Amino acid sequence: MKNMFNLDTVSDYNNLVGVETLHPLVSVIDLSKTLSSNRSHTHLNFGIYAVFFKEVVCGELR
Repeated sequence: MKNMFNLDTVSDYNNLVGVETLHPLVSVIDLSKTLSSNRSHTHLNFGIYAVFFKEVVCGELR
């Protein structure tokens, strides 16, 4: 599959969005302050738990 990222650690995700990993198990990220790129056609396979909070309805997280 095109543009598929397998994220098995918090560090993997932090590296993808361009933030420093301060703790190996937990990370809180303000995505408005990360590397800006269009990820609308990117598939992420999370091997970790992730919680996303959205302020506006601008698309679906599936």
